[in-house]
Amino acid sequence: MTLEAVLNRAGQMNRAERWTLWTACGPHQLDSLPRTETGGAKRPRYCPRCWTAFSADGVLWNPPCLPDELGVRAVGHLFDRKDQ
Repeated sequence: MTLEAVLNRAGQMNRAERWTLWTACGPHQLDSLPRTETGGAKRPRYCPRCWTAFSADGVLWNPPCLPDELGVRAVGHLFDRKDQ
């Protein structure tokens, strides 16, 4: 599976569904996850359950968003808006 296909699958899920699957996965063991078909020598890995992609160094490419009553916050508050 290509990285683009992984990101598209994640993008097709609603936020609550993806968050639920991601939290059910628990900590991901990167060495056990499949690699994408593209990306050179250090191809990204992905979880086929919650469709989260990880760089070769373990950085999240597409963190799931946490639905809340004020809107949506990204994991780690990367996209947290103080004006909401």
